[in-house]
Amino acid sequence: MKPITIDVVENVCSEPYETWGPEKVQQEMSNLLAEQKDMVVFVQAVMNNLDKLSIEMGFWIFFIIYRMFRTAYGKPIKTIPLADIISAHKKTEQMFEELDNDKNTKINEVSDRLYKSQPNVWTYILQSIFQQSEDGNKMPENARGQFFIIFTTIITILDKATEEEIE
Repeated sequence: MKPITIDVVENVCSEPYETWGPEKVQQEMSNLLAEQKDMVVFVQAVMNNLDKLSIEMGFWIFFIIYRMFRTAYGKPIKTIPLADIISAHKKTEQMFEELDNDKNTKINEVSDRLYKSQPNVWTYILQSIFQQSEDGNKMPENARGQFFIIFTTIITILDKATEEEIE
């Protein structure tokens, strides 16, 4: 998919989620599950070792990322099979392991490549991961690193699933 515009990102992020009642939240989660059950299961599974607050925040970021892609794509995104998600995740993990192990690899080149795929989405993710919460808490370092890998996987698979040009 072409990079999602700043307008789409801002519109999705500015929705008045705090005014959603339990019925609206349930409806939106049901819609997400209906469209991408395997992706939801994957995200829940890879976050299961984090603390409750990190899991909630991570799932919320995932939900917003998916809404950004869904909004930009303008129609339901084809269901992505769990095998494809796991394969993409393994490739992402391998890429980050190689970065960690190979001192000659240029980390900036990899981060630039990732950022260029969806710069506005990555700006949202990075702001969300590194911002301090209203009660003064920061996300733990291990959660930040894990989210970076998870969201790289999510963006990769959503980009691939929405490759057809949008007019």
